[in-house]
Formats: sequence, C-alpha cells, structure tokens
Amino acid sequence: MINMSVENFDILIVDDDIQFGRLVQRLLLQMNRAADVAHTGAEAISKAQKYSNLIVFLDVNLPDLPSLEIAETIHQQQHASVAVIGLSGHSRSDVRDFVDSPYVDFYEQKPMSLPDLKSILQSSLAQGAELLKVRASST
Repeated sequence: MINMSVENFDILIVDDDIQFGRLVQRLLLQMNRAADVAHTGAEAISKAQKYSNLIVFLDVNLPDLPSLEIAETIHQQQHASVAVIGLSGHSRSDVRDFVDSPYVDFYEQKPMSLPDLKSILQSSLAQGAELLKVRASST
C-alpha cells in the first residue's frame, strides 16, 4: 500500500488504449487513489492544467501528438510540480529519446502481468511523490 503521508498529488493516466487506462484507474482506486484519464495528447494537456501537484502515467505512442511534446508541455505548465512516468510496449532502447528526455522521470515497459502492474503503480507513485517533494522544496 502507498504511504499516504506523502504530500497530496493528483494522478493523470494518458493512454489511447481505453481498456488499459480503465484498468490502471481501477487498480489505483483499489489503492485508495483516484485518477483522471485522458486518451489523447490534447486531452492530457488540457486536463493537466487543472492540477497543481501531478503524477502522469504517459503512454509513449499516442495518435495525435508526440508523447515527448506532451511531457514537455505539461512540464512547462506545471513547472516543478509534475512527475512523468512513461509507459510503452516498446523496449527502453526503442524509445531512448523519450526515456532520456529531461521531461520523463521514470519509464516502465508494458504489457505486464496484473501483479506486476500493481507493483509498478505502487513504486511509481511512491517515487513520483518523493520527486514532487524534492522539487517543491527546491523552488
């Protein structure tokens, strides 16, 4: 279970696979964390503007905008109060430009088993929350 003593933050899931987005959202609800879902880059950028402390699970391949552009735009909107976790079915080496970007904080490869996905969500949220705390203290 996630350490709920970390600062409050919101979660945005960005994935064009509607079923995967809903699965991640349900798993987060089981961990007592609500999450918003966007299925396009434009929708993600619009929704991200509503939040002040944000962890984004971002699919690397979206149909409307390059994910790197989405991550950069959200970072520019949010300044230091965002952590981006990239998700893709591609290996890390196949998406090296995305993974190595200063706008992407962590990367996980999918598909994954349900237990693996739960574990990744828990560890990613904990890492993202810690990163948000560090960034907030340095601004």
